Amino acid sequence: MNNVRIKDVIESKAGVGNAAEANLPDFETFWQGLTAWLKKKRYVRNWTVCNSYFGKDFEAWYMPERDLVRVEDIRVRKKSFQLVYEAWAQYLARKISRKELCSKDFFTTYTISILKEYFETHPA
Repeated sequence: MNNVRIKDVIESKAGVGNAAEANLPDFETFWQGLTAWLKKKRYVRNWTVCNSYFGKDFEAWYMPERDLVRVEDIRVRKKSFQLVYEAWAQYLARKISRKELCSKDFFTTYTISILKEYFETHPA
């Protein structure tokens, strides 16, 4: 999904509530695809829906023995990805802010950027 398509998604999902309503696959299907993609270390650009690319970029990869994603020295658990995934359509439509998501999970900064990179190459 390129930046133009992200914009299209933002506009088309303006009234969408959750991942199911946005016609995204169920979380387990998404998780299988994401972790397969992250078996190879990926360079991820830090991104937000409001500010586009900014801040420090990072590398991320999947650790199958622990079923989690490493972001440099940080371990991000599956549930952190599920939180952002379930709110993805709302986040793209700016119905929920990054700040709101961050208040629920410390790793949101990473999960948002990883989802953005993943969806650029694996459109839902």
